[in-house]
Amino acid sequence: MKDVIPYYKNRGETPKEALERLRIERPKLQNETLSYAGRLDPLAEGVLLILVGEANKEREQYLHLSKKYTVEILFGWSTDTYDVAGKLCEVSEKHINPLPLMEALHSFEGVHEKEYPPFSSKPVEGHPLFWWAQRGRLSEITIPKHTIEIQKVLLLKTKSITGDELSKFVHKSLGLLTGDFRQDEIWACWEENLKATYNKEYSVVVIEVMCGSGAYMRQLAKELGEKLGVPALALSITRTKIGEFSI
Repeated sequence: MKDVIPYYKNRGETPKEALERLRIERPKLQNETLSYAGRLDPLAEGVLLILVGEANKEREQYLHLSKKYTVEILFGWSTDTYDVAGKLCEVSEKHINPLPLMEALHSFEGVHEKEYPPFSSKPVEGHPLFWWAQRGRLSEITIPKHTIEIQKVLLLKTKSITGDELSKFVHKSLGLLTGDFRQDEIWACWEENLKATYNKEYSVVVIEVMCGSGAYMRQLAKELGEKLGVPALALSITRTKIGEFSI
């Protein structure tokens, strides 16, 4: 068999767990070789390209297809993973200004050289980067860089979220994760910092990003905050398109 399946990876699943779910849903694939072309973070959702059988021999061409994402970016909070599944690094009540926001978003367009995020699966000296990050050993290695291209960043809307809503969202998000993602330790940190924020509001922007392969939306969120002088992280990430394959 040879097939390419644009499959919806759910929020909280790893790509491997999505593959296992597909095998259950489609029994005829039980004995087929399956792989995915292009990872998605556990808390990201959307299109995951599943290669079936002989299509795995053409995997390289699918890895380099263009991507489109819808990303919600939360301001006022930052973590070591650049999303809500990480340990808190900074909390702030600073507000963003619309004009610098637009300028900062456009600055991401073009070709850039970026370090891989510390919490990513890029292998370095026999271990993925997240292995080094979890053990506090990033200083022992050189984080590799790669070239990315972002064709367009569009601001779709702005909104706000209360501390109470954020607390429920983070708790639910961590509950979706299976395996060891430091959930208990991370929730304890969030819970402690959220106690006094239930009635406060934090800014969220929703953007659409059209890019080439290898661009990390978590990293874009974190860097947007740095450009604006406000902590920021990716609240949600949805991949809506890979090449011509869409949701």
